[in-house]
Amino acid sequence: MSWHEGVRVVFEDARGRYVEALRDIESGEVLLSEKCAAAMVYRNTDPPCCSFCLRFLEKDPPEFRCDGCKLECYCSTACKDEARRSYHSSDGECAAFEAGIEAEAIGFEFGDVPERFLLRVLSQAGGWRTPGGPIVVGAGIDRVRMLQAHVPAPDTEERGRLAGISRNTLRLMDESVEDGVRVVDPSGDEPATTSRYGEAELTQLLCSV
Repeated sequence: MSWHEGVRVVFEDARGRYVEALRDIESGEVLLSEKCAAAMVYRNTDPPCCSFCLRFLEKDPPEFRCDGCKLECYCSTACKDEARRSYHSSDGECAAFEAGIEAEAIGFEFGDVPERFLLRVLSQAGGWRTPGGPIVVGAGIDRVRMLQAHVPAPDTEERGRLAGISRNTLRLMDESVEDGVRVVDPSGDEPATTSRYGEAELTQLLCSV
């Protein structure tokens, strides 16, 4: 992340995190630049955009759509294939999206934010590809985890709601709610170390996104 020299990030308990200008900012100045860790197009985006490269689609309804979940739309077969290869795997994110749509049809909540986007972060930034497969610690997921987040206090209604979303996310991923999803840290010379992301860790991540 690269901030403009004319601003700074401030955090206060009462106001949370915000950006403060240190001088007058000219119109059109770039204040922040950062490589995207995860990106997702909302279902009702108008005009529609490619779910991979984010370009506006020339045709509406889209010509290229995911054959599985039907949520992801693309501008070309190349983008469709690259999304499938890099993060939208048929057994992973795509299947989880399909499960979310099925649950939504019988009354469960599966919104673009936060439910669907949390899955996108885990797959695109975290490298999760299939049930039983790991989240890989690295630059993408670490950048999200580094974000300062307000996590509601335990035993509050909001914390309970977010914990419920975290548990349901594990169910959509076909992962154990009790054990969570496996996390692998490949850094260092030794064999990769493993841990788990359970309800608490996903709730923290949910608050970050």
